[in-house]
Amino acid sequence: MTGFTVWPGISPVLIITGFELTGGNSRSFQLPDDWSGSLWGRTGCTFNGSGHGSCKIGDCGSGEMECNGRSATPPVTVAEFGTNKFGERNFDVSVMDGYNLQMTVEATTDGSTYLSGDCLKRGCFYDLNKRCPEELMLKGGGGCHSPCQVFRTPEYCCYNSCEPTSYSRLFSSACPRTDDISSSYCEGANYTVRFCPRPFSTIKLGIWYTSDAEARKVWVANPNKPIIRTSDGETIALSIDRNTGNLMIIQPMDLVGGKTLMKITDVQAGPNPNVTATLEDTGNFRLINEIDKRVLWQSFDHPTNVLLPGMKLGYDKRTRQNWTLTSSHSDDIFDSGAFTLSWEPIDETNQRLMIRRRGQPYWTGGFPGIKAFGGYMFPEYAMEGTFSIKYDIYSFGVLILEILSGRRNSSFVHLDRTVNLLGYAWELWQQGNALELEDPTLRSTYVVHQFLRTFHVALLCVQESALDRPTTSDMVSMLLNDTISLPAPKRPAFFTRGVESKSTLDHISSEECSANNVTVSVIEGR
Repeated sequence: MTGFTVWPGISPVLIITGFELTGGNSRSFQLPDDWSGSLWGRTGCTFNGSGHGSCKIGDCGSGEMECNGRSATPPVTVAEFGTNKFGERNFDVSVMDGYNLQMTVEATTDGSTYLSGDCLKRGCFYDLNKRCPEELMLKGGGGCHSPCQVFRTPEYCCYNSCEPTSYSRLFSSACPRTDDISSSYCEGANYTVRFCPRPFSTIKLGIWYTSDAEARKVWVANPNKPIIRTSDGETIALSIDRNTGNLMIIQPMDLVGGKTLMKITDVQAGPNPNVTATLEDTGNFRLINEIDKRVLWQSFDHPTNVLLPGMKLGYDKRTRQNWTLTSSHSDDIFDSGAFTLSWEPIDETNQRLMIRRRGQPYWTGGFPGIKAFGGYMFPEYAMEGTFSIKYDIYSFGVLILEILSGRRNSSFVHLDRTVNLLGYAWELWQQGNALELEDPTLRSTYVVHQFLRTFHVALLCVQESALDRPTTSDMVSMLLNDTISLPAPKRPAFFTRGVESKSTLDHISSEECSANNVTVSVIEGR
């Protein structure tokens, strides 16, 4: 079943291996008991009256509508069917070969048979193409490659005991009911495959400011593990386990218990725990042992993408716990994004503030023993070799301007002029044309006063004198509290990219003459 035209492909050979399926229609066929194979949806297909042609996405290379045993060309979402050694039928939806269409497989029955086993619906119900990173996107759109197909490294081509990556989290959030290691087993079932099905309802536990009309989340307990609601009337609840004291998300079954859907904490409260959970006015959600008033767990120790006043961001050398911020895709899609911000240990005495993009260094503050990436070095170190407590503020200001403009300071060029990104931003601010700095990809989706305030704070951070720059706490307050008045920014450091040399044999100014105005030597490289 589908909402628009696709051309399903089937491999290996069945009585049919490819056909056209128009929107709103369905087609049924019988699977042999011992058949193992795959089914996928092809798009952008053109076939003539004889059934010859090809598809832009998911093509099987047969040159015909029938695939005749051939497999799909990635990237493609694949429904897989098979039998194990006990003769049990298993099924799954896989994104191991990338993604092109939303797809689900559901075990059903006509009532004459009883379903047994793990018969849950499987599949991809979010459109991953809308979130696909540029480096994974199929040229021309319509598909998203798996990171293994693009990078071909063990980190991304891992099949067992794999460390999660930002890419794997992205695929898992779009397709939480796919599993490329194990499959579902279900006996006595028919199977319905749907392309672009009605999405499942998902639930995430979050905290937000009551004054925020849009209820934008400042903390989420399960950003990459959404709770899937299988029916609109299903009840989901937050509970404290009476035996362990742990916070859990459950599906209540009766007055005294329920099915555990997710365990949020892993604490040791002892036997017969007397535990309470309290949301404080700071936004901190705390699990407290009422016997000795000990804090067993708190949300401030597990930041997501927002740093709240009182929340930690750093590295504990004793416990080796690392408090980091991880970007989210958007206010609506809270799955982990591409960037992380954290303090990273260099040695026993030094740490560095680092932003990573999908695990790779993207920005860092320049501190002793640290490489400062192009365009971020703070002026008091670059010019005098000295440090101040505001060394990272300058680097952070440059980064904000780069984010707002979508351009790098180290490689910025504008109309063959010598100003860098900081100089260009300063000129726009002085002229009252700050909105011209806008990254074209934002397409006016931002809130204007927030853009201008962020621009203003960035200019305060890149002022030439460290004394004029705000402290870290002041800078955070400026960004979070619109009621704080902002001082006028002063001219930034490193205003230009450099000055071209005037020393040539053909152009010698009077200042380049010798002291007695008789002779002059100009040394030029051969």
